[in-house]
Amino acid sequence: MATIVTNFYKFEPSLRAGLTRFMQGGENNMNAIKKSYYQVAIYNLPQMSKIRDLRTLSLGRLMSVYGTVTRTTDAKPELIMGNF
Repeated sequence: MATIVTNFYKFEPSLRAGLTRFMQGGENNMNAIKKSYYQVAIYNLPQMSKIRDLRTLSLGRLMSVYGTVTRTTDAKPELIMGNF
């Protein structure tokens, strides 16, 4: 489990492919695999961090975070002005 947590992006494609094969009933049904998309979720990770404690050292690692949402806003795309 520790290897998956520290190198999640390395193992995620293989985990998703294995889950897809499992959900479709094995390797015999390859056409159905291409039509479906499954996502891997891991629960009860050993490390829980506050949102405020996230640092750049955490990039690429699988983490559980917790915190309280006090305010939300709509996401607004940044407009770039220029001569096109």
